[in-house]
Amino acid sequence: MDELTDVELIDLAGTKIGRIIGYKKRPDYSIFSKVRERAEPEIFEELNNWILQNRLNGRRIRLIAQDSTDVPAFSRKDKYARTGHRTPSKREEEDADGRANDMFFGYKLHMICDAETEIPVSFYVAPGNRHDSVFFARLFDDLNQRFCIAHGAKYLADFAFDATHI
Repeated sequence: MDELTDVELIDLAGTKIGRIIGYKKRPDYSIFSKVRERAEPEIFEELNNWILQNRLNGRRIRLIAQDSTDVPAFSRKDKYARTGHRTPSKREEEDADGRANDMFFGYKLHMICDAETEIPVSFYVAPGNRHDSVFFARLFDDLNQRFCIAHGAKYLADFAFDATHI
């Protein structure tokens, strides 16, 4: 899913979703910076839970996909961010010196999605230096507690999850 523009976020705040997260009416575009300041992490969790409840309620998940992506830190002074490895895109595969560009400073977003609906069902943000496989059990247990996994469901993951403890 692409990032929403500021205009799309303002429009979203004027819908039923906006009322659920505490907006009585659609905010004015001129005060959007104040809207952004008000958007605490709990609001995003609430929004995610509302989407999950309304789209996946009672549905058996048959195709599960798990992966992670790097999220660069806003500042090098971020005390929680760490340097980690990532898989660069084809365009980023080599920097100007010809060396592999596989390091980044920031966080990793670890996520499990219902691959049929493309809706994230479990996620966790961690420092960038943590390996993907460390979060398999946490995410899968969360998925298993909150949703019904169909008998014979398929699980898609990349090489990072090819570990004996999984």
